[in-house]
Parts: sequence; C-alpha cells; structure tokens
Amino acid sequence: DDLFRRTGIDGYYEIDRRAGMDLEKLKKRFPNLVLVGNISSYTLTQGSKYDVVKEALSCLKVAKRYGGIIVGVSNAILPTTPIENVMAMIETVRKYR
Repeated sequence: DDLFRRTGIDGYYEIDRRAGMDLEKLKKRFPNLVLVGNISSYTLTQGSKYDVVKEALSCLKVAKRYGGIIVGVSNAILPTTPIENVMAMIETVRKYR
C-alpha cells in the first residue's frame, strides 16, 4: 500500500485476477491509481470465447463504476492464443465500454 503512495506513480499494469488481484478491491484501496489489465492471459489462451467475454464484462462493470481502469489483457497475448478469443475480448470492450 505504502509503496504506491510514496512513489507517486499514476498507474499500475498487469492486474491479474489469476494471481488473486481483485480489480474492485484494488480500485477501492487506490482510487487515484489507474489500473490496467484483469483479463487473464490464461483465459485468452485456454478458455472459451464465452469465458473471455465473461471476464471482459466483469472488468467493464468495475471500470464503469469506478473509472480509472484500462480493461485489457493481464500480461501478454501469447502466440498460441486463438484469434477468436482475442477478437471476442476486443469486440466486447468496444461494444460495452
């Protein structure tokens, strides 16, 4: 907690739900910090299109409520990621942002 406050950073990338990082709890704790990510790289690679849309909608719900959130992949889009899942993420974010 104190590290974010003392350093004066504006944002943090790689919010990862699979690592136990709860987007809403983090936003409540750090309301002035821009948070980026929270759609799991694992879900993009291993999940179904439905799983990807579900995670994206979950992130968007929190983003709309609190602001200061850039919804996106938690880490990286791997070469083995199905393009259908990447497109599902992009289309969902565009449609519901």
